[in-house]
Amino acid sequence: MKKKWMTLVLAATMVVGSVPATAYASKFVDIDTAPWEGAIAYIDEAQSLGLMNGYLENGSYYCKPTNSVTYSETVQLIYSIMKAAGEVNITSTETTKWSQVLSAYNIDDWVQPAATYALEAGIISSTELTYLRDGSAADREAVGVIYGKAMATLESVNTAATLGYNDAASISSAAVPYLALLYTNSIMAGDTENYFYPNNNINRAEMAVLSVRMYDVVAGSAGSSSSTAATSGTLTGDVVTCMALGDAGLYLAITSSSGTSVTATNASSVSVTYDGTSVTPADVGVGDEVTITYANGVLYSVDILESVLGITVSMDGAGELVSVTSSKIVVDYDGDEYTYYLDDPLVEIDGEEISLSTFKSAASIYEYEVELTFDSSDYVYEIIGTNLDPTYGMLVDVDDDEIVIDAGGVEYEYDMDDPDIELDGDDVDVDDLYDAIDEADDDDEYIYVELSFNSDDEVDEIIAEYADLDDLYSSDDDDDDDDDDDDADTEYEVSGILKDIDDYDSIELDLGYGTYDYDLPDEEDTEFDYSNKSSVDTIEDFFDDYWDDDDFQDDLDDDEEVVWVTLYLDDDFEVIYIEAELMDEDDAEEELSSGEGYLTSVKESKEYIIIDDDNGNGKFTFYCDDPDVEYEDSDDEDDYDDDLEGLEDFFDDYDDDGYDCYVELEFDDYGVLVIGIYAYEPD
Repeated sequence: MKKKWMTLVLAATMVVGSVPATAYASKFVDIDTAPWEGAIAYIDEAQSLGLMNGYLENGSYYCKPTNSVTYSETVQLIYSIMKAAGEVNITSTETTKWSQVLSAYNIDDWVQPAATYALEAGIISSTELTYLRDGSAADREAVGVIYGKAMATLESVNTAATLGYNDAASISSAAVPYLALLYTNSIMAGDTENYFYPNNNINRAEMAVLSVRMYDVVAGSAGSSSSTAATSGTLTGDVVTCMALGDAGLYLAITSSSGTSVTATNASSVSVTYDGTSVTPADVGVGDEVTITYANGVLYSVDILESVLGITVSMDGAGELVSVTSSKIVVDYDGDEYTYYLDDPLVEIDGEEISLSTFKSAASIYEYEVELTFDSSDYVYEIIGTNLDPTYGMLVDVDDDEIVIDAGGVEYEYDMDDPDIELDGDDVDVDDLYDAIDEADDDDEYIYVELSFNSDDEVDEIIAEYADLDDLYSSDDDDDDDDDDDDADTEYEVSGILKDIDDYDSIELDLGYGTYDYDLPDEEDTEFDYSNKSSVDTIEDFFDDYWDDDDFQDDLDDDEEVVWVTLYLDDDFEVIYIEAELMDEDDAEEELSSGEGYLTSVKESKEYIIIDDDNGNGKFTFYCDDPDVEYEDSDDEDDYDDDLEGLEDFFDDYDDDGYDCYVELEFDDYGVLVIGIYAYEPD
């Protein structure tokens, strides 16, 4: 998953008091350009706390103390201060609550966690998000209000407070209580002439002073610095600032839960891992929980324990195919299974291209090794595979010297050495076997064969039998006849948390964006696979042996688990097969979709769309049989049909022009009913 990276550039405001000069040389080469000498110690203190890290340019760090500070940087800084002091506790529910709003305002990814905290805590309102979006410089009053409202989450505010500044009349009445709270705590004050200058932009030197003072008060240690980390060792904490340096380098600042901060860098050879797999420095993001090893300011390794934006681990080389559906593929690499999403991929097996539907069916019969190729959104667009044992399948042709079979939609040709041949238990010769091909075809059957080989890899035995053609995996030619096929082939999948089973007639799932019922046409005979338990073949078995058992339900509650269910549906959205497994409740919640997010793909021909979900849980595929498309706030909506074909044209046009397309979906039990789409031009 791609991320946007930005060095967190912070600043300060004038304050009563001072801190001792640092006993070490500043990391900033331009520290002497601070607008007053007393600011130098604060700038270095802010850096040591992991709050202010400046710019890395041509191998040197600059604090640029006279530059102005933006609203986004102000919100990010107060978030970092409150988080480092242990005063931030944002839940996934709160993140989901605000994600739509932040995306609608095109708030950059790096500041969204801070903006979520500020919105939830009442530090800013949604009407102020435009300032975060357009990069506006923050004035002294606005910064004071943001810091004051953060302070007000810890202390009561005197709504009747007054200010004694000479220019107090220029300060808005709404700001007075919060500026007074900062003054009382010796966090923010005016200049030596007692002027506050509320409308002046705040610079980075001033912001450093304000931020160090705010941190000291919030952390309960006014006048002292943060915990000092050892010069070398390991530390676990949250990333405050990070910047990828080329392909293998990383600049990083983290703060632990105890307030200990470390800033370290390695320009060329830092090791970054996630879930035991090597990833890139660009996969580290602000807010991630990491464990680092370092020594004397040099960063040696980063282990990402929890990623805010998520990481797709794209494995190199071939892995063993575990399963594949219309939207996902699971591959085993050295004993670890990885799940990836598909975007209408090309499938090539042993040099021959086949359809995804053929590959899906064949994957239940044959074993494959596969190599995957990913697009820029970490979706699989190419699957190159090898059938590990293509020695059985449908007989295509045979003569005295060679035999051709279809194994998984791919034809394989083998030399023969006067093989023994058995057809439905009777000994036959090559001519009999050849004639059986046409006979089987006339009866809507085929000849299934299993081949054995001698030491020269020549076929020396053929075991053959007539088989029902309906039981054969789908072939490419069959795809064109899907509309005329009465067989209940799987076309759609729906996954969610099992909520109820009603008399074997219907099953109810929580899909994240709502709870929906699905009819079970075969009632108690509906095929059911529960965690590979051989005793469960139908939904009746599962209901009687597990779901209806009070002890089973109690165990779910005690273990904080749920039953995760995947329904396989036919063209009419009727359930034809059910898979279920136990899953950790938190893990299951992370698999659910909110039903809105950024559009990444539209496949009108296959009746589905893919969105990057707003809840941060990744990408989801939604099936859209005949949705009503509503083009919101679009001047040219009349140029596009209000169906999936029109949506595909709209997305292609706006995506080509560099726009982001945000969609909100409405559902019924059969998929997407309404698609509302907004197009935004990124800043």
